[in-house]
Amino acid sequence: LGIDIMIDEKLKPYLIEVNHLPSFGTDSPIDEEIKSKVIGQALASIQVNSRDKHDYETRKKKESKTRLFGRNSSSCISSEMLDQ
Repeated sequence: LGIDIMIDEKLKPYLIEVNHLPSFGTDSPIDEEIKSKVIGQALASIQVNSRDKHDYETRKKKESKTRLFGRNSSSCISSEMLDQ
């Protein structure tokens, strides 16, 4: 789902359009340039940085191990085996 909004000088958002299947494919160099900038600006505006993905994956892996093994339970399968 793609949502196009415009934000005025008072930071009030205005809905421009909603796209059911937005395309991130690029058919031409200008298309790639525009879409790359839009995605980059969107990520910058919500302050996403390159470390966020690593931190998210580390946290999810830890949560999965906790669900699988419990906080204080021991198991025949070590959690290190899951890392492989």
